[in-house]
Amino acid sequence: MGRPVSKIDHQTSESVNQQPRKGSIFKYTRKRSDAAKSVASSDIELSQHCDVANTNYFPPTYEDEILRFQLQHYLIRFAWESNFSSPVIERLTEGAKVLDVGLLEMATDYPASSFVGVDTSPMYPADIRPKNVKFQIENILDELSSPNDTYDFVRIQFLSTAFTTDQWVNTVIPELIRVCRPGGFIEFMESDNKLIDAGPSTEFIMESLIFLATKGIGNITPYLQTYLAQTTKLAGICYENKSIPIGRWGGKLGELGEQVMKQTFEVEKIPLSLFLKITHEEYGKITRSATREFSEYKALIPTCRIWAEKV
Repeated sequence: MGRPVSKIDHQTSESVNQQPRKGSIFKYTRKRSDAAKSVASSDIELSQHCDVANTNYFPPTYEDEILRFQLQHYLIRFAWESNFSSPVIERLTEGAKVLDVGLLEMATDYPASSFVGVDTSPMYPADIRPKNVKFQIENILDELSSPNDTYDFVRIQFLSTAFTTDQWVNTVIPELIRVCRPGGFIEFMESDNKLIDAGPSTEFIMESLIFLATKGIGNITPYLQTYLAQTTKLAGICYENKSIPIGRWGGKLGELGEQVMKQTFEVEKIPLSLFLKITHEEYGKITRSATREFSEYKALIPTCRIWAEKV
């Protein structure tokens, strides 16, 4: 895998005014909009799909969700031509310790290295797990079990809306830094979730999904570099972005992007139907309209990587 050329972002983002929520993921103190009220009325049903306390993350417990993660992985690897951008290929080849928060996908590429995958629920198939992989069910908000300065490479992906700003700044980022060795690298693979050039049906579905996932709190991605710099424990913070096409207009990559979006719609059918107070049939009409819009509007998925060295 080649390492993409990095682009250093010299712009400083303004801090986002986001308030952390307390207790259950369905209990929040922000002023409720009509959409928020509809969330509250569906809390009991939605709780069956989201049971990790203090996080917005929907635990992947379904085969459809596993398929979505796999398709997403192939899409990112195809678009970026790599699984990561940090300059750690030589270390991984020789043998390194790696922590992957989210979905573990690199172990077979680097058999000399050891990998620890951390997630809130079992996502890695036990029957095909490589020998150099250890999977741990942990919640990073509860502090990881790994000692200080354990890993040469720490990687986290697509969890930008899983935590509040307070949790990111005071728990998640410090915890990732704590378990990374000095001289090791920490990398984030994220998206801001709001599609570029999306059609009206697509925007409606995505905005509803984002609000449902975050309860209106927002996305950390635009501010992540600022928060990393504020720790003073990371050097050489690098940023790179790629926009991924959705639809046949984007060739093979666009077709894969469309598969990911369709699978996302399928996975979120039950919670979004409850949230929007519509039937599954009505939901299907909206998502089919959104699918038709992909090529009409030439929609794009904005993705980015941010990586830095621990000093």
